[in-house]
Formats: sequence, C-alpha cells, structure tokens
Amino acid sequence: MNSELLALLRSVPELIASSAFARGLVNLTLLTGLGLAAVAWPWRLSAAVRHRIAIATLLGALAIPAASFWMPSVRMPVLPPDWTAHPASVPALETATPAHPTLAHPTHATVDARVSESIESDRSTGLADTEAALAASPPAPASGWPLDANATLTFLLALPAVVLIARLARSLFAAHQLVRRSRASEHPSLQLELRNACERLGIRRSIELRESAELTVPVLYGMERARLLLPPSVLEWSAERRRAVLLHELAHVARRDTLSLLFTRLATALLWFHPLVWAMARHARMAAEQACDDVVLASGELASRYAEDLLAIARAADREGPADAVAPAFARRSTLERRLVAILTPAAPRGPATARATLSIGALAALLVGGLGSARVVAAPEPSTLPPRAAATSQPPFSGASSATELVASAFAPETSSDMARASSEPLASNEPLAGLSEARKTSNLDEKEDWRTGEKWFKSATGHYNEKRYAAAASEYLHAASSGYRIETAYYNAACSFALNDDADNALDALEHALDAGFDRPDLIGSDDDLDAIRRQRRFTVLLERARSTDHALARLRELISDYEVLHSRRSRNPDDWSHTGVQLMRAGEPTRAAAAFASQFAIDSSSTALYNQACAWALAGRRLFALDALERAVLAGFGNARSIADDDDLESLRGDRRFQRLVELTKELELSETSDSRSDGSKGWRQALQRYERVVREHPDLGRAWFNLGFARLRAGDPAGSAAAYERTIALGYRLPTSMYNLACAAAAQNRGDDAIAWLERAERSGFESSKFALSDPDLDALRTDARFRRLLDRWRLADRLEDEAHQAEKQKLHELEKHKGR
Repeated sequence: MNSELLALLRSVPELIASSAFARGLVNLTLLTGLGLAAVAWPWRLSAAVRHRIAIATLLGALAIPAASFWMPSVRMPVLPPDWTAHPASVPALETATPAHPTLAHPTHATVDARVSESIESDRSTGLADTEAALAASPPAPASGWPLDANATLTFLLALPAVVLIARLARSLFAAHQLVRRSRASEHPSLQLELRNACERLGIRRSIELRESAELTVPVLYGMERARLLLPPSVLEWSAERRRAVLLHELAHVARRDTLSLLFTRLATALLWFHPLVWAMARHARMAAEQACDDVVLASGELASRYAEDLLAIARAADREGPADAVAPAFARRSTLERRLVAILTPAAPRGPATARATLSIGALAALLVGGLGSARVVAAPEPSTLPPRAAATSQPPFSGASSATELVASAFAPETSSDMARASSEPLASNEPLAGLSEARKTSNLDEKEDWRTGEKWFKSATGHYNEKRYAAAASEYLHAASSGYRIETAYYNAACSFALNDDADNALDALEHALDAGFDRPDLIGSDDDLDAIRRQRRFTVLLERARSTDHALARLRELISDYEVLHSRRSRNPDDWSHTGVQLMRAGEPTRAAAAFASQFAIDSSSTALYNQACAWALAGRRLFALDALERAVLAGFGNARSIADDDDLESLRGDRRFQRLVELTKELELSETSDSRSDGSKGWRQALQRYERVVREHPDLGRAWFNLGFARLRAGDPAGSAAAYERTIALGYRLPTSMYNLACAAAAQNRGDDAIAWLERAERSGFESSKFALSDPDLDALRTDARFRRLLDRWRLADRLEDEAHQAEKQKLHELEKHKGR
C-alpha cells in the first residue's frame, strides 16, 4: 500500500507536466503577469483604475478553467516537430503492435504522453490511427490504492483551498460576533457628521454607526447593510480627523469594497498555489485603500494633515484582528508606508474609475481569457509531410487593429469625440470670406471705395463696429479682412466672437473653425473669452476647443505650464499668487486636475474663498462632479458670495442640473452681504431692514461662521454695536475669517466707547495678519479712538510702515529704470 501511494505521488509531477494542467498553469501565469504589469507599470493610473484592473485580473484567473472547457480549440503549431510534453525519464512507448489490434479501454492506466498527445491530435485532425495508438499501450495492473493520479492531484490541490476557505469563514464569523458585541453610537455630533459625509458622497443607504471597545481603528463591516465600528477614542479626535475617517470609510461603502475584499480572499483560497494571484490580491487591497484616500483628498482635506491623522491612528493600532480579513480597516501598519507616500505625492492621479475605463478593462480581460482559453499549443507537423506552401494572397485578419499597448492606453484616455481628430484638408480660401455667410455680408455698410479694400482697413473698420456693438457688421468686415490675407487667424477669431455676440451660433462656429485652420493657437483665450459664451455649451465648440489644445504649440505651452507647476511644488512655494496664476493657466490649457491641485496649494497658504471656488471650477471641467460640489460648498462657507457668478459661470456648466448645486446657489444668495433698502438719506435704515434676514440665516445655520459674520456687520451698520460684538465673538469662536473678524470686533468695541477692548482687538488683528493700515487710517467706526494716545501710536506706526513700503517700491522701480537705461547704452 505504501509503495503504491509513493508511486502515485511520484506520478503527480508527471500529471502536472501533462498538457491540460500545464496549459492552465501557463494561461494563469500569463494573465496574472499581464495584470501585474498593468498595475505596476509607471503609467499615470489612479488607484481606483488600478483596483479595477486587479479585480478584473482575478476574475479572469478564476474564469480560465471554464474558458478552456467551453471555448472552441484553436491549434497553434508553434513547438518543434519532435516536442513531447513527457519527461525524458519516462520509459519509451513499446512499439510492438498486434496483427489485429483491438481498441482497449484500460482502467487506472498510466497512458504515455505521446499516446495522449496523439489522441488529442486525432480528435482534431480526424486521422484513422487512434485505435492503433491506444492499443499500443498495455493496461496497467490493478492497484489497491482507491484513487488514481488525477484524483490524487485534485485532492492535493483542494486540501489547502478547503483550509483557506475555512479560515475565511472563521473571519466572517469573528466579524459578525464583533458587531454583535458592539453597541450603537448615541452621540449626536457623530450622527450629524455621518449624515454630512453620506450627502457629500451621494450615499443614500443607511449606515449604522457603532462603538466597540475591542477596536483601536475604525472598521467597516457588511455589504448591503453596512456597519461602521469606531473605537471609543473617536470622541477625542479633532473634527477634521473624524471627517476624514468618515469620508474614507464611506468611500469603501460607495465603492462596495467589502464585496471586492471578500472576492480577493476567495480567489487566493481557490488559486492558493500561484504566487502571482497572491500578489494581485495584495495589490487590489492596497489600491482600494489608496482610492478611498484619494476621495478624502479630493474633498479638500490637506494631504499633510490627513497623513498625520493616518499615522496617529496607525500608531494606536496594536494588532490586526481576525475580522480584518473581511472588513476594511482605516489604518494598518502593513500598508501604511505606501499609502503615506501616495498621499504626500501631489502630482499623483486621484481620479475615480470612469464607466468607460471599467468597461474597457472588462472587455480586455474577457478577450484575454477567451484567447488564452481557446489556444492550444501543439507541435508543428513534420517537414516531410507539409505540402508546398502556397503564396499568400489575402490580407491578414484584423489588419490595422490597435496593438495591445494602444488598446490598454485607450481604455483610460479622456472621452473625446472622433470629430476631435477632424481637420480640414482643404487649403484656406485666399480670396473668398467664410462660405455660407452671404447674408451676414449684406449687413455691412462700408463704403466700397478702392482704398478700403485692403485687409488692414477692413480690420480697423470691423474693430470700430465691434466697439460700437454693431456685431453683424463687425463680423462681415472681419471676414473680408481675413479673405484679403490680413491677420487671417485673428480676423477669423474676431469674426467668431462677433457672430457669437450677435447670437449667430452656426456662423460663429464656422468662423472659429476657419481660425483654427489658419493657425490660431490660443486655447486659453478660446476657453475663457466671454464673447463666445453663446456657443460655449454646444458640442461642436467643445470639439474645436479640444482641437486647439492638441496643436504642437498648445502642447508645448502645456508642458511649460506643467514644468512651472512642478517647480513651484519642488520649491514648496509660499506665494499664493504664483499658485493662483499657474492654476488658472493650467485650467485654461486643458489640465484641470493639476489646476485643482494648484488651487489647493494656494488655499493652504492664504485660505481664500477664491482659491476654493477656482478649485470647484477646475473639478467641474475635469468631470469630477462630487469633488466640484464639495469645493464649491467650502468656497461658499468660506466667504465666496456672488450667487449670480456661480449660477452663470460656464466652468460650472456640468453642475447646473444637480439639486445640491441649486441649494448652494440659494445659500449663497442668503449669505450675500447687502442692505435691502435703496434709501440714501439714512444709511442705517436699509441695514435695519436686512437684519431680519441675517437673523433667520443664523437660526437656520447656527454653526456657520459666515452667517454670524454677516449678522455682526449688519448690526454694526444698523447702529447696534453691542449686538455686533456678540455676533463677532461667535464668529471668532467658529474660526471664520479671524483677522477681519477681530478688526470688526475692535470697531464694535470702539462704537461702545470701550477703548481698551478696541485697542486690544486691533493689536490682535494686526498680529493675525490683518493689514490695519489700509482701513484704520480713515475708518469712521474708529473715530471714538482718535483722541486715544495708544491709537495714535498705532496710526504712526502704520503710517511709517506704509511710507517705508512706498519708498522701497520706488527704489525698486528706480533700480529697474537704471538697469533699462544701462542696457540701452
């Protein structure tokens, strides 16, 4: 019995080397190797896209056996004619054949590899010598071991899989028990933050918030019924840390990462013998965590602060529990280093996996699985049996198809129309204006004198009509200037602007296309020119704008802007104007993602609401609706107060149909700071009438610093300095516009003749960075302090600082003037 078992065990390598198992192993290796190459190759793929690739690869790995069984065989005779799959140590097949061979059906027979190969070949080619080949193999003696080699191999492969699946079931049970031992959270602040985070991520399912003393890090459990378990220390965290943790965990809910985590564990259990499967599963888990980190960063959280929070929570984690195998945890030490590096890399792509990318990944995985499952690598026929090769007369199949590399790259390209590649191959007309515009030409009242037929005079006359808002005449004459050969690309562009201002969209688009054909290469101007607002929402305009951005000059300019951005980042620039300028230029050049990062850097320096608003515009142009709405909300709460600009801004066009966008516009109107009366005889009357509105907004938004700031200003203007001081104290407590609020609180104190408090608040405002000298020198709200010696000393210091600043500025101008004179000599 033992000898028979040893013999069977020795035959396992033989069986592994046989064609069926070897083919499956090779296919599995090829597929997982390609998947790992795709996620590890230094392409600019976001973590969300890499996670999709990893999951698709694991799905394909599990589908390969079924594909091999169901897909039709495609023989690929690429091996040498004398190739055999059997090791050389196996005894050679006996060649003695009976005179009248009979078909044998041995049981428990060890068939030689050449016989099995000939059987497979016979089934494919229909040769008539199958029975002879089988009869040549004598039946093996009966064995007392109840399993043959195939069953032994199946048992050896299934045993570890059963053990791993049992461990997975134990983890599920441990997670379930952990949830049962936890208790529901009753803290209103946590519930409020949970609702806000769900709204920001668009999650409509109810999430149960629970607390567990057994945890040191947050853990998410469940799929359809998600439960978020928090450690008791969550109440000691800052509001920013709690918000970041909730956003991260709810991003797992939105992405259904608990299901993908369970699937990766099941895949590694079933394919435990392949190391590349384990590597792909680890990468899928890491990519899922990084994708959720990207959601947090895209919502506006500072990367440095989020990294600090992640590190602090990871330090508090003592160990990984048995439930961690099926429940995503916020911070694990095993993944901490790579996540921190990704978080602190500002240029890293952080976009979600679009529907197009997901479909492309799935289609490519299905093609690979189908191709690998149907391929059968066999030996080539003997040279002597090959017929003479016929000359190839037909075109190879799939001629002109994209390569695999192009196919993978196209899966993650931005969605563009095929019209973007369209360019006019016809030469630009030199004597005729834009075709199809005869009606527009009739509107020109230009005297047809000979000296006006030069393009320069046509152009000047058109500019005059444009300045007089006679746009139809201006458009016609700009076309005549272009047809005369004078500044062709500019003339066509100006004609497009004139047509657009005259609400002639078709002719405006035609003129813009001719401008591009003539070489107009200012995509930044096309993207921001208000004259083109009438055609900006049309699909053809988007196509032309993308075409302008794809010219060599525009791409070179874009590379320069990206280089400028990277220089600012490498130098850790603290100049908000540089970040703002670079962000605007990147946004207009068609790089909104980097533009959003530049505006985030600006906000980290100056905390301006304009930086947040520009970031919202950049995210909207990038198609990131959720991130755009988050940034816009933060901009409104930080003080951006022009509701009409928000509602009419073309950069926010993709948000207009969203109900949350409409609510933000309405909130902005409520928070705009203006009086309601048009009476000019009594300036305080209008503000008194407006007080009711500001008090209502404060009641509706008691935790909104901007609402209290507006109430404080309105009360001060309405003649209620005491109420103004109380409102500004609440504003400062909420951390809203601290330097300005301190200065305004000083004004309110001065109006109450509280000189000591007013001086103290002025000094605090100055230390906080408020430029008091620009306001205090002539502010009537501080008139009560004019006789105070301390206030006069402050004024003297501010005047001296202003004078020194002016002198330094004049000296710099004089230095530059002298330098220019020296160069002129």
